[in-house]
Amino acid sequence: MRSRNFSLLEIMVGIALVLIAAGAIGWKMQDMIVKKRFKGDLERLKSRVLSIQALAVNMQADWNGILKFDGKTWTFEALCLDPPRAKAFSPMTLHVTDVLLDGKKQETYSFQFFSSGEVWPCGTFEFRSRYVEQSEKLDLPAILGRMSGDGMKKLGPVHPDETNVSP
Repeated sequence: MRSRNFSLLEIMVGIALVLIAAGAIGWKMQDMIVKKRFKGDLERLKSRVLSIQALAVNMQADWNGILKFDGKTWTFEALCLDPPRAKAFSPMTLHVTDVLLDGKKQETYSFQFFSSGEVWPCGTFEFRSRYVEQSEKLDLPAILGRMSGDGMKKLGPVHPDETNVSP
């Protein structure tokens, strides 16, 4: 019995099929990576807002945050307004196309983080990307814990007399 070798044409067809399958998988993976990057950026922004709010309360110093569009990308950076003027974080780049606050689009948004724990502006931010079909919303009152009660979240150290824990 003689073994039959593959012809050059059969080998080329086999390689072409493998490359087509790899391309389709790569295309789907790229879409997934873009969506995860978009959601990850928003989670990092949420974390950064909460961190700066906590810094303002713990340092008893006001902070300013700027979310701005430089023509290509959106960046967020924070600066302490009280001496010494400190930057606690490096500027963060967001992979988003549009940012809206309560439905209104601007090129720059200024955040004020007060030592009392208040943060302004207080509203719903909507983030859009041309690569992701759905927009994502970040509701600042919900993030900052101001959805119930008197509207103020108590931050900072708690005095032992203020706790509801029985000995």
